[in-house]
Amino acid sequence: MKKACALFLVILISGCTYSKSNSSTDSLTPKEQLCQELKRNIIFNATSGPTFGAASSTQKAEMYRLYDKNNCGQFERK
Repeated sequence: MKKACALFLVILISGCTYSKSNSSTDSLTPKEQLCQELKRNIIFNATSGPTFGAASSTQKAEMYRLYDKNNCGQFERK
């Protein structure tokens, strides 16, 4: 179980590199990019990495924990 969570974290943090030509995403810090990807995955109930698919309840809980741990709420648009 710990190995699965560790692997999930590595995949989540490394994530897929999205090639976008949008200059506004180029100015984001790594923490903002992580928060953006976490939020996207939480909203769409998805996982990042080589195997895309629906997130399990354990993966969703880990995403919520990481979202709170990284204080991603500060990047919410008001």
